[in-house]
Amino acid sequence: MQTSEHNTGLLTAIAMTAATLMIAQHIAGKATRDALFLSHFDIADLPKAMMLSAAVSVAAVVAMSRLLARFGPARLIPPLYIGSAALLVVQWMLIDLMPNVAAGALYLHVAALNSILISGFWSVINERFDPYSAKRVITRLAAATTFGGLLGGLAAKGMATIADTNAILLMLGAMHLVCGLGIGFLARGTAQGPSDGREDIPGNLLAPLKRNRLIRGMALLGLLVATTAAVLDYLLKAEAAATLSKEELITFFSYFYTAVGLGSFLIQSAIGNKALRWF
Repeated sequence: MQTSEHNTGLLTAIAMTAATLMIAQHIAGKATRDALFLSHFDIADLPKAMMLSAAVSVAAVVAMSRLLARFGPARLIPPLYIGSAALLVVQWMLIDLMPNVAAGALYLHVAALNSILISGFWSVINERFDPYSAKRVITRLAAATTFGGLLGGLAAKGMATIADTNAILLMLGAMHLVCGLGIGFLARGTAQGPSDGREDIPGNLLAPLKRNRLIRGMALLGLLVATTAAVLDYLLKAEAAATLSKEELITFFSYFYTAVGLGSFLIQSAIGNKALRWF
């Protein structure tokens, strides 16, 4: 969707703000998720939570692909962000009454929903800006997401220091609320999806695996990487749960996810383009 020159600057500023808060929320959410889960559950319960969140993620991706095809990202994504904010407020209300339920719900929330919301944001950006404008906008959004990664970890640590770990849930909800409002503004005037609700709905999502050898290889690589990451993730959290107190967990995970995000950005910036050109 093309945008006129006079409002591109405003749209870019709103997109950068939403991108910053989106990634900050994700980093702070992961730190809070792990700290609360390990505070209210035994480490032996972590593999069960990881498997359940993986199953929920698969189901959510399949459902989202169909909903996006039916309604389009402009109509679907802003309400999902606002709904996520409402869920976080509910989890904050439950954390003192039913801490296990709230901690488990937050684990599934961050693992299954956040990635879909981030993907949905980029779908809205793809529809909102024409290809010429998008080249400049995405460069700025990349810088905004890097800053968001740093902000998220520091914000989680700061909120835990000022109030407590539970209060971070309200901060996460506020971030997603602002994201939803900002993305809603960006989505105004973009395509609203198929009018009859039947066009472009995907059929068998596994069909490409059967037809394309390259896609099968990529799927296998993704499976191996995800499995390795899950094992390393469990080992790290098991060591953290055994070594750190409940009060220290949020600090550790805040700094850890901030460092991982910054390190990933630096590696991609240093060798990503060179590796793509070489291959």
